[in-house]
Amino acid sequence: MRSCPNFCSILALFILGLTMFFGLSSGKGFNSFSEELNVRRGYLLDREGEPLIINKENFKAYLLLKGKSLIGTDWPKEIKPYIKNPLDLPEKGLYLLSENLTLDEVKNLKKVENVIIKGELERQPLFEGLRPLIGEVAEGEGISGLEKIFDPYLKRGESILTSLDIKILKRVYYMNKNYEKFSIRGLAVFKLSTGELLAYYSQGGRNWLEKRIALSTRDFQSKVDKVTWELGSLAIKEDRATMEITPLHIIKALMTEACGKPLDPTILPKKGEACIPSEKEMDALYLLKDLEEWFYFTRKGDILYAFYGNFSLNEKEYTPETLKNNLKYLVRNL
Repeated sequence: MRSCPNFCSILALFILGLTMFFGLSSGKGFNSFSEELNVRRGYLLDREGEPLIINKENFKAYLLLKGKSLIGTDWPKEIKPYIKNPLDLPEKGLYLLSENLTLDEVKNLKKVENVIIKGELERQPLFEGLRPLIGEVAEGEGISGLEKIFDPYLKRGESILTSLDIKILKRVYYMNKNYEKFSIRGLAVFKLSTGELLAYYSQGGRNWLEKRIALSTRDFQSKVDKVTWELGSLAIKEDRATMEITPLHIIKALMTEACGKPLDPTILPKKGEACIPSEKEMDALYLLKDLEEWFYFTRKGDILYAFYGNFSLNEKEYTPETLKNNLKYLVRNL
């Protein structure tokens, strides 16, 4: 009776070993064409339901070799087209049959013993400049941006309606030939009466709206101390005569001033208006000479435009007024 626990443990391990052996021998457990791939990841949509990203699924097929020599006539007919040179086959291990399968090929090869199917999902934004905002997906998981924030819903195949407007996005990207000329690295369009983000453009890999910048306290005298939107909450960091803020803090301050009450930016569509904004002109330029960068904020009607760019102090023709005039020209044509 005392030896029963040891005997039971040995018996359990023996049964587990047999199960794994016969399972692997039959090819079960190796086919990683999982059910998750049958659930398409949801889309990020503009405010009218138009997709802002493109799903591209890539499937690869491997043949599991277990040391048994294969003669050409012994190969299943489904894999023969993928084996160009039998001499390239290793005695054991995995042999890549194809790295770009169609869905029909996947269904066909799934039936073959010892064939492993691996699927990868590639997400491409409709406009490349949206990537820092939309974010990235790795191995089916959202790891940054909106892909990360809404990952639980997107993984279930649910799509997310955003406040972005594809019509405005097209105009923004149509004008991008002028951005290099004016050294523009980022542009965002907000609706003053709701706080909604309507369009976004970035040349870099990071979301420039959340870029930390140092300003003098006299250059930013708003009572705004924190901005919160779907991508997170950002607090102002103060140190005596200087403070560390982001463009989003400036945007919130301008919207709050126009509305007469606090208004945070948002990436989700709003029903109705949060306020009727005042007609006060907006013309705020921040020059960061140590970084050779600038931020400019202006409005046209109910729309707030936020620009981010760089400049060279060696440019003799550069003046703040020239920069403003160039950007106002773009605003008139957006």
